[in-house]
Amino acid sequence: MEKIRTWYEGNMDKVWRRYGHDIEEKQPTLTQ
Repeated sequence: MEKIRTWYEGNMDKVWRRYGHDIEEKQPTLTQ
């Protein structure tokens, strides 16, 4: 289970790095 957990967390880290920037870029325009 530890291998799956670390692999899952690693994938989520990649997802947040990829989509996190999109969210940060889009949020200011929404607040404005």
